[in-house]
Amino acid sequence: MSELVKTYREYPSVKRYGIRCGMNAPKESYPLHRHDYFEFEIIQSGMLTHELNGVSETLGPGDAVALSPGDVHRFAPLSQVRIYNVGIYYKDAPDMVKQLLSSVKFPLRGQFLGEEAETLIDLFEKNGQAILSGGVYEYETVAAYTVLFLTRFFSGTQCQAAEGVGYTHVARAMAFIADNLTTDVSLKDVADSVYLTPGYFSKLFMRISGKSFVRYLTEQRVAYAEHLLVSTDRSVTEVAFSAGFGSFSAFSRAFRACRGMKPGEFRKLTRNR
Repeated sequence: MSELVKTYREYPSVKRYGIRCGMNAPKESYPLHRHDYFEFEIIQSGMLTHELNGVSETLGPGDAVALSPGDVHRFAPLSQVRIYNVGIYYKDAPDMVKQLLSSVKFPLRGQFLGEEAETLIDLFEKNGQAILSGGVYEYETVAAYTVLFLTRFFSGTQCQAAEGVGYTHVARAMAFIADNLTTDVSLKDVADSVYLTPGYFSKLFMRISGKSFVRYLTEQRVAYAEHLLVSTDRSVTEVAFSAGFGSFSAFSRAFRACRGMKPGEFRKLTRNR
């Protein structure tokens, strides 16, 4: 369930063999988050502020970044933005892609302009077409285009500054929360998972994420419950316990606080659309 670390909506994309290509046009700020895949982003147009592992900068057309699953970032558009985005799930990726990912130190930062940008975007688009093709040599074609894309990307970027203090701990904590969301996970459990005392971890998590541990955990559980309400026929009470809440009343209060309505009302609203 590590995908629940992301609290924003997914955007249209195509995915196969562990490779996902998509175009993102965010209109609002994305909160602090991490991914369970390697992410490569190229700004096509517009401007945004981007914070990566505690380091902030303004990005514009041609700017590119690459993150590993251990990196944490957030961003806010300053104007209408379009972003080419490639996600690579390591365990499902072709062997040659895995070798390339393992040979580079992340995160990466660079800029692609003119012919360099055109070549990279062309490879991005051809890879997306190959993923959708369903041809006889689809796997080999996707692997080849991905290797070419990564080779070009790596040649035009370099490793960014060292991670900000505490950001790695928060990224790992978010991953631990996602993996243990439906259990009776406590602040101490999460702090222990990143080898910090509960008191220090609590302050660190609040400073970096902007949310208390309890609030973040509750929001993630509500997001998972929302998914269950839409995608399953489990009763609302079953959903409450499946999402890690200790009682139905606690679930109902948390859901109303986060979504502005009761769980049952949310289910009826989404299913009547």
